[in-house]
Amino acid sequence: MSPIYIDTHMGFLRFGENHFWLTNQYGLVISDILFVNNCVFIRAWLKDELNNKYDVHNVNNVFALNDVGNLLWQKGRRAIDFMGKSVDVPASNMNYEDDCIKLYYQSHHEVWLDPQTGEVVKEDYVVKR
Repeated sequence: MSPIYIDTHMGFLRFGENHFWLTNQYGLVISDILFVNNCVFIRAWLKDELNNKYDVHNVNNVFALNDVGNLLWQKGRRAIDFMGKSVDVPASNMNYEDDCIKLYYQSHHEVWLDPQTGEVVKEDYVVKR
């Protein structure tokens, strides 16, 4: 794996000569980064002042990149049940658990994704007291 330069202020990652721009392409800023098995997983969040320039309401906010900066998959938005209504929300947190990328959503909804494909391995609704 070659060195990866991360510029959180400008919202990009550089893999050698390849650049992956979150702010310019998607209107998002870097929130969380995981390095797992020669891949980089990024959870990003809306940059408020770019709200009008980008269609951010339909953007998936979790990105998987290989070790040279190529996009493997983009996920993150889910329709979840919130107080009896289906609501489309972005992932609000990200972690690595049980060899999967684990995404957390509002209303205690959790989803585990296969790191290579981005496919859902399992999902759960956890009631916390």
